[in-house]
Amino acid sequence: MHNNNVLLIAVLVVICLLLGVLAFSYSKDLKKTELAFNEKKAVLVKENLDLKDRLDSLQKIISEKTESLTATAKEKSAVQEQLDALVEKNKELMTSYTAKLEVLSREKEALRKKVLNLDKSPVIERIKDILKKEENDNIRKVLEDVLNKLELIKEGKPVNLEPIVVTKNEVLTTSPVIEPAPQKEEKIEEARKVIEQQEKSGTILSVDRKNSLIVISLGRKEDVAEGYRCKILNNDEEIASAEVVSVRYRIAAAFIDNILGKHSMNDIKEGLKVTISDK
Repeated sequence: MHNNNVLLIAVLVVICLLLGVLAFSYSKDLKKTELAFNEKKAVLVKENLDLKDRLDSLQKIISEKTESLTATAKEKSAVQEQLDALVEKNKELMTSYTAKLEVLSREKEALRKKVLNLDKSPVIERIKDILKKEENDNIRKVLEDVLNKLELIKEGKPVNLEPIVVTKNEVLTTSPVIEPAPQKEEKIEEARKVIEQQEKSGTILSVDRKNSLIVISLGRKEDVAEGYRCKILNNDEEIASAEVVSVRYRIAAAFIDNILGKHSMNDIKEGLKVTISDK
């Protein structure tokens, strides 16, 4: 019986020792686990702080972008309002321009009709015919003054119309000397040639080098017609020639078809003298 008790006590002691060893081992593992847990916790706390900082930074960026978008939207709205105002103003200007253009077109048409009527007026033609035949200098001077004023009226320029008086004494004291008929005819022909030459001399108003075209200051007013030849002069030297292809009342367009010598299109400039002939 005693032996059984001793054996039982020994078993209990062994069990206690085993339990103590197990408890010690478990306590050791528990400390290791706690240390690992604390390390992981520290890492997670650090990552959490980093994420919080990144979140704050992202929120700040989003806030700045939102403010920028708001400002852009306001600016866009302001620009749209200005654009709408400009569109309305443009419509008003176009309406006003159209109305003024119609008025100017009607005035232009009325002036054109007046010019055509003046151009066809027999008075001007009669004065020109009389000038070709008149020998009296005083009478010629008066007629030329009248003709110049009529030309100014045709161009729409203001004219101071003073009374024209030719006294009998002036006519008598300046009576022409009677010359032989052939001599008179020669002088009349020479005067006619001089007048025609003066009327058909002009200048280049513009040059289109790409299409070899020029615009000259001569037109139907100077009896220029399509097909007439045009000489281009530089210091009285002919440098090129052209053919009239389109004619208006005071201007005409000519196609440059012949450039002389060493000259080129670059030598043909505005302001150069031109002469017109029907051949």
